[in-house]
Amino acid sequence: MFTIDITKSAMRQLNRIPSNTKQTVIRKIHQVAIDPYAPNNNIKSLRRSGILRLRIGDWRVLYTIDNESRKMTVINILPRGRAYR
Repeated sequence: MFTIDITKSAMRQLNRIPSNTKQTVIRKIHQVAIDPYAPNNNIKSLRRSGILRLRIGDWRVLYTIDNESRKMTVINILPRGRAYR
């Protein structure tokens, strides 16, 4: 399992999400941290940036994976329309 590091801005964004959706987002982040390389059609690598995207309904979680330190860093948690700007 990878350790999960959430940036300050991602934590603020997570706290603004409605509570039922927030529970789902947290659960999905933990599932990815257990095995980030498991086949999953909701994960996509963004072009040339090294950032991965996890799709959870209308929400997007942008994160990076560091294999050496076994750390998953959550950068942003945004609604779909704002995630790619």
